[in-house]
Amino acid sequence: MTIKHLPIGDISIDGGTQARVEINAATVDEYAEALTEGEALPPAIVIFDGAKHYLADGFHRYHAYRKIGARTIECEVRTGTLRDARFCAYGANKTHGLRRTNEDKRKAVAGMLADFADWSDRAIAKHVGVSHPFVAAIRNPETKDRQAQARDASAAKTATKVKPAQQAPEPVSAVPDAPAPAANVESDSTREPTETTSKVESDSTPKGDQQAGRIAELEQLAAELLADNTSMAAVFEADDKLATALAENKRLRLEIGGLRERVNGLMGEKNTAIRLMKGWKSKAEKFEKALQAAGVAA
Repeated sequence: MTIKHLPIGDISIDGGTQARVEINAATVDEYAEALTEGEALPPAIVIFDGAKHYLADGFHRYHAYRKIGARTIECEVRTGTLRDARFCAYGANKTHGLRRTNEDKRKAVAGMLADFADWSDRAIAKHVGVSHPFVAAIRNPETKDRQAQARDASAAKTATKVKPAQQAPEPVSAVPDAPAPAANVESDSTREPTETTSKVESDSTPKGDQQAGRIAELEQLAAELLADNTSMAAVFEADDKLATALAENKRLRLEIGGLRERVNGLMGEKNTAIRLMKGWKSKAEKFEKALQAAGVAA
């Protein structure tokens, strides 16, 4: 790995290494303004295959440098192939830079599936920075349909399911002056439950396989949400760190500018002092020669 300032014209951007769907013009303008104000941006990443420098990470920075008319761009140069450059591009921006859209993520996953089809869904998801169900849905569209159906079915069950304990009891209407039951007639409270009653109670009890399926669906949804939240948290944290770094860089540049002006002032004072010393030395030499001439004459 080497940091170099490469001529912009030597960098290739047509090797299929752009993992985003499109360039964000507002971000290019923001980076260009930062460069104009003297701020330093992180180096772009290029892969050198012995003949070409392929841009793998830093397309918005690349266009910002071109926008301000810069002839060179600071790059981190790595050795590899065009396939290595695309691999690097598919995993770029998952923790820094402009936040990726879902379309950007899909394009990166599709590229990984095309170049690294033998990789597992989890391995691709880890490199790109998405959940493995997201990768599975792109690899096999039928999986996406099944996931959607499972979510719809789960939502329907949640919306319509009413627990027996939550059902209001049937109102009991009092019958005034009801005759007491005869001694030889069994009361309702001691009568054995009928077959119909037992069947209703049995139907209202959730089946084991339904519960297991529901739990599996919830676990899958929870895993997807956790992966997405983890990725988003990493992106937010990276954005905050980049903003802090840019602000600190700007502060340091201002401080360096002030020190540079002070140094220039001191150098000016030094040069003035040197000129004065030379003047006094010249006068002293002349005075000494005049004394010597006067002594000899005497």
